[in-house]
Amino acid sequence: MLCVRPHAWHFRLDCRTDKLTADPSTSITSVETATVLSIFPSDLEFLANQTTVIKYLQWYCRWLDAQVNNIPTSITKRVHSFSAAFLEIANSAKAEGSIEDIATNLMRLNLFDAGDTDDEKRMARTFVFAVLGWQTMLYKPAFGTCPPQQLAIADELNGYTGQAFMTLKQDHSRIKCCLPDFLLGFGLMLPKQNVFLSEDGEDRQAFEKISIINPGEFNAALLQSLARINIEWVDVMAPHLEFDKATNTLFLFRYPSFCMANIPSGNDYDASGVIHA
Repeated sequence: MLCVRPHAWHFRLDCRTDKLTADPSTSITSVETATVLSIFPSDLEFLANQTTVIKYLQWYCRWLDAQVNNIPTSITKRVHSFSAAFLEIANSAKAEGSIEDIATNLMRLNLFDAGDTDDEKRMARTFVFAVLGWQTMLYKPAFGTCPPQQLAIADELNGYTGQAFMTLKQDHSRIKCCLPDFLLGFGLMLPKQNVFLSEDGEDRQAFEKISIINPGEFNAALLQSLARINIEWVDVMAPHLEFDKATNTLFLFRYPSFCMANIPSGNDYDASGVIHA
């Protein structure tokens, strides 16, 4: 069950009911696990089967649990309903929109009590920034690593700077940019096809060389045994397949079922997930 303390959240999945529930004495309402998972555009009939959903994406509920517990209490105590805010952020995430737009909407709907000061309103924007990272799994927000005037993402690559994460921080003033432009402030989290930014000549030649690989004859074990490549599994999708030549490390996204869950059912591309915004 979802036990909520006055200044902190704690999620726990009740295996008997497949629900995330809240202590009724708090302002956080009870919410079924399927409500959280409804942000994914998979087949609605499939999602309606909670037993299947729990088996298919049970790791996401546990993962989200761990992330939410990292939010500073100064922010959590201002959220009136986590489940309602979580779904509203997912529904409001549009390419032409901004973090500022979504945060303003949360405050208008009384889902987040931001107060009147700039610091208090900044908390609402930080909350939206964090939730968007969890819903897209493009990045993980980092708390307490920068001044309040900045937003930061976690260093998932152990200090390596690749194309996905060229910088880990940017100013709060950019929250008024549309979401694609805002994310571009960190790096190429969702690069277009055949984008190459390195100035290294050898890297350019390798990039332009076309190679066909048969998945049935190529796997991580071969990379490790033959090429002595280290595999580093990461929680975020943006740096998937980034390669650190200095340490011979290949970074791979560890949750392929998240990608599968974001594939619209049939040809209904209107029912797309937050990652498609």
